[in-house]
Amino acid sequence: MRKVLAAATVALLTIIAGNAQSDGLSQTVNGVTIYLGVMPSEIVRGHPAEHPESSMHGSPKGSDLRHIVVALFDAETTHRITDAKVSARVEQLGLTADHKDLGPMQIGGTISYGNFFRMPGKGLYKIRIVVKRTGVDHPIEFSFEYRP
Repeated sequence: MRKVLAAATVALLTIIAGNAQSDGLSQTVNGVTIYLGVMPSEIVRGHPAEHPESSMHGSPKGSDLRHIVVALFDAETTHRITDAKVSARVEQLGLTADHKDLGPMQIGGTISYGNFFRMPGKGLYKIRIVVKRTGVDHPIEFSFEYRP
């Protein structure tokens, strides 16, 4: 069962990355390419209790939760970036914003970054991702618009 869930998660992230370019959920800024995925929390929280991803990010409870996940790549070499500090600010226009660190996650032998955010309603959300790379003086910022 664990292998099936892990394979499903990797497949979902692959689909997200493939669709991100056409959906405006990928960007390249200052030599870093980011792929953003936003998925219902039930997909992530559906792992068995013994699976490491079942307690990921503190496993918050409640409704209207979405799991934001980003994959980072060096735009020139296409190598995955695995040593960054990543944070996100999620704001539904006109309402309060939520700011959290995105923790590193190992899925299918690769590193991505993610966390849960409450995203009630079908309105427009602004998602701002800040990436701080080891050995780079200035953070890199990415801005996305997302509508559930």
